[in-house]
Amino acid sequence: MGRPLDGTLDTFGSKLVLRCVTRTSGRHGPERDGGTGRPAGSAPAARSILGYMTEERESSQPRTPHSSAWWKGVVAGAAILLGGGALVISLSSGSRRPSSNGPTRRSVVAEHKTPLSIPRHASVSAPGVLIIDRNLPDPAVVEVRGRFYMYSSQTGFATPPVSLTTSKGTTLFHWNKTATALSTVPSWAETGFTWAPDVRFIDGRYVMYFDAWAEKSMFFLANETGFAQRAQCIGVATARQPTGPFKVVAGPPLVCQFNHHGAIDPRSFVAPDGKLFLDWKSDDNASPGSPPTHLWAQELSADGEALVGTRHLLMSGSRHIWNGGLIEAPDMVYAEKAYWLFYSGSWFNTPGYSIGVAKCAGPVGPCQAISPRPWLTTNSEGKGPGEESLFRDTQGWWMVYSPWSLYAHDYRPVELAKVYFAPSGPYLAKFSP
Repeated sequence: MGRPLDGTLDTFGSKLVLRCVTRTSGRHGPERDGGTGRPAGSAPAARSILGYMTEERESSQPRTPHSSAWWKGVVAGAAILLGGGALVISLSSGSRRPSSNGPTRRSVVAEHKTPLSIPRHASVSAPGVLIIDRNLPDPAVVEVRGRFYMYSSQTGFATPPVSLTTSKGTTLFHWNKTATALSTVPSWAETGFTWAPDVRFIDGRYVMYFDAWAEKSMFFLANETGFAQRAQCIGVATARQPTGPFKVVAGPPLVCQFNHHGAIDPRSFVAPDGKLFLDWKSDDNASPGSPPTHLWAQELSADGEALVGTRHLLMSGSRHIWNGGLIEAPDMVYAEKAYWLFYSGSWFNTPGYSIGVAKCAGPVGPCQAISPRPWLTTNSEGKGPGEESLFRDTQGWWMVYSPWSLYAHDYRPVELAKVYFAPSGPYLAKFSP
């Protein structure tokens, strides 16, 4: 990044304009206008203009160099030249409000704007940071009034179906002890295998989606063994607060897809037009020698408790590339005027487990992988990263995910990475904890 070296004040139409020039080194290109990326001397863009309207509502006197507004422009210009920030001083055209000093002729509103900058790429060998060194697979984070709530999968019969870990204050880097978010499973499910919770604020309360082991009476294959005999279904629970307690919504599962050996890994998504969708994976790989797995999408009702409309295939795994036909954990986001589907691929308990990204035509697909190679794979921070979940706060997009621990291959801690969306697609960005 360069730093402002000089600037000029002149007029541009009805505005007083401060032109700041930021000089950068040769490897970053020619001299640029501060905050715009335009070559110095080119026509000013909206973000490169510091100005204000000089219209007098009650007087037709011309603006003079000694007017109060003129000096405010000079002071603002000096602030930018000294501090490298951006300050916009605008004149409101709103209605006059009476005051003890009589009618208000003009109101001046000052707004600090941080210049947009493109972050550097994170290190390939160390793209994130460990934030919780405990076994919390399938993490999903929700931000509520500056605080963060992380939900994670059940890890054994002695643990709650869905766990909750809250941040200490407003930081993403320090967390409290893990508590219970969901304590019971639906009547159609058996405990011990409740996975991939997803929580979203819908219709005045928090709605949780999860998958759980369906009772034997619902699905059982006698000719298979072990897990292949059973299947998962997706259920719903609600709570008034993000801390819960979440209560299961009565009735049948939201979706099972027994013709695909079950449904797992639910993730909700809100499209730009406000419509709600649920994405999930059909668990085709639960049977040995099964066909490739598939990712699906379907619209949700306004309260988030039922599926409506037509089911759509987002994408399928491919045996000919890195995922070997097994893809799961879909998570769709809308950024840079495009739909991006993040997903995990390959077997979760191997070093080849990785994260991929696809670009989609819309909220119900179809989606196409942006590369034949994984987007994030095994690195010095852990083997087999996956089960990703993206969320956004005032600092931009973040991703939590679960690699296998560096210390023992028996638990999956939580890593945090920064995601930046360029027009060409997302990349892992450098950040400081």
